[in-house]
Amino acid sequence: MSLGKTLKSYVWWTHERGSVHYDVMVTLILAFIFLTPHWINYGDQPKPNLPVNQIRASVQEDGTTVYEVPVELVGPPKAEPTAKALSKAIAPV
Repeated sequence: MSLGKTLKSYVWWTHERGSVHYDVMVTLILAFIFLTPHWINYGDQPKPNLPVNQIRASVQEDGTTVYEVPVELVGPPKAEPTAKALSKAIAPV
């Protein structure tokens, strides 16, 4: 098999499961997934642990204010938050 045909078969994923080429493709994908975070900063950060009753307000670069309201303040568990409940939660802020 020529190099061009081999690369084309890798792009179109035409190899049978369990073959050497299939194992090479899977190994390359897994290596990409697990090794690239060491060299590329994807910008993901863990969510901060905020107290349940704390509302955070921050000002964006364009001057708009963004409020982060925990869902526990907006309504009872497993209930759909409403605009009225949200207004009531951020009123003190």
